[in-house]
Amino acid sequence: MSNLEDYKSEARLAMENADYGSAIRALTEAIDLERDNITLYFTRGLAYFMRQDYDLAIEDLTAVLSVEHTNADAMLTRAHAYYHTQQWDEAQQDYSEYIALVTPSDTIAYERRAGALTQLGDIQGALADYQRAIDINDTVGKFYYSRATLNYALGDFDTTITEATTAIEQDFIAPEVYEVRGSAYAKKQQWDDAINDYTQAIEYDRLSASSYYNRGAVHYQLGKYGSAISDFSHALKIEGDDITTLYARAIAYIDNNELRNARRDLTTLLRQKPDYAPALHKRGKLYAMQNKYEKALDDLEQAITLAPTIPEFLVSLGELEIELEAYENAIGYFKRAMLNSNNQATHLYQRAIAGLSLAYYLNAQDDQAYAYYNQLVALDLAYGDINTWRENFQWSNLLLDATTEMIAHIESQLDD
Repeated sequence: MSNLEDYKSEARLAMENADYGSAIRALTEAIDLERDNITLYFTRGLAYFMRQDYDLAIEDLTAVLSVEHTNADAMLTRAHAYYHTQQWDEAQQDYSEYIALVTPSDTIAYERRAGALTQLGDIQGALADYQRAIDINDTVGKFYYSRATLNYALGDFDTTITEATTAIEQDFIAPEVYEVRGSAYAKKQQWDDAINDYTQAIEYDRLSASSYYNRGAVHYQLGKYGSAISDFSHALKIEGDDITTLYARAIAYIDNNELRNARRDLTTLLRQKPDYAPALHKRGKLYAMQNKYEKALDDLEQAITLAPTIPEFLVSLGELEIELEAYENAIGYFKRAMLNSNNQATHLYQRAIAGLSLAYYLNAQDDQAYAYYNQLVALDLAYGDINTWRENFQWSNLLLDATTEMIAHIESQLDD
């Protein structure tokens, strides 16, 4: 076959039958015979687009637009191709030119430009485009959902709830709508509403790992550790050993006093990501609780090597060094913790002061022990009672017994 019209006819028939490969072959033959026929380039570009060969589509459509600068169909199709290849800046430019050319009454250009602007970080521009789409058609629930996600990113949780509710009322019934509204409820600490929405999302999609994870996080906030563990476990069955979910379940196991399970999750996590400092810190504390001091020391030192300014890591290592009778080391870690924490009202800061007092006492430096003890009691008189230390610091019996001795010693000095 060598007749140009035959190739064109074959291409038309192939396009009508969605046989884009045959259309492309026929159009390529036709272009070889008529290289200045822009319609052939546009049609082949469209065929490439429909076959999801977006880069080749862009190439042909660019050839069209280099000759016909205001070809709206080529501009819109190339915009879509840029969108699918995540070339966000090029996509939004083409959508903008298309909108300027034709002032569309359909919504797709505004919706897609909003998506590109979102990826480019122009949230306000994206919100404006979704509003334009809604002005054209205010019954499309997806537009309200998209605005809900943007308002969530902006921290406007009340508007998120309103927009997501409107999306549902407009019959956009999808798990992601309930999930974003549930997350907004969670941010507002409306826990029951959050759980209800996450549960609804799960009803629509039993394989939504994020919905299980988010519901588990709310259960954890409510102190329902068993329910949190169950939800995190469902999420892990769906998504595999996800690091964030493994860590969350490990923390829930710790609070539910399932320490062996917690250590197992942390070890599984650390096989994937050996430099995950929070997991090293938590596992080190678990080892210390089980009197496995060498392993505890190794984990806690690694955590601090990776994150040398985290006060909680420094305090935990300081406490372990006291148990190992390395009092000078302990003093150094507690002082570093205080330097990196400027909020004296927190239990963590007070733990550092308490640790210094005890380390100095056990190191036979009574003046310094007395000074830090006084500083702690000045923050809260309740620290004159060992039960407050036990409640606030969750220290080991070894540390608490030593503290009881220290308080008695200091109080006896005051009596003298």
